[in-house]
Amino acid sequence: MSDAYNRRVTIITFPNRFEVAREDKQFIAKLTTKSEKSGIFNILMNALRQIRQNKDIYVNEKTIEERRLKYLRVHNSIRAFMEGSLTGRVQTRRHISPSQTYI
Repeated sequence: MSDAYNRRVTIITFPNRFEVAREDKQFIAKLTTKSEKSGIFNILMNALRQIRQNKDIYVNEKTIEERRLKYLRVHNSIRAFMEGSLTGRVQTRRHISPSQTYI
């Protein structure tokens, strides 16, 4: 992955799942009421004011390397586990015995 790619990628954590069995058939109707539209408009106007004031869109990511590491952790859970939980020579070996894994 290049630095250009990592500058452009923003990972958004989204904890919800949309399941057909729990689907809200009235969601669009609820979201498009006059009060909801007004609330959404106010949120967007606040964001627009911030963008115009700062003359930039602020994304809470620090460096390209931090973005790269976050991307790798999100897309490779085994690697994230190994980097975050295993230490010493166990981390560099190709084979890990059960006795070394379950400490």
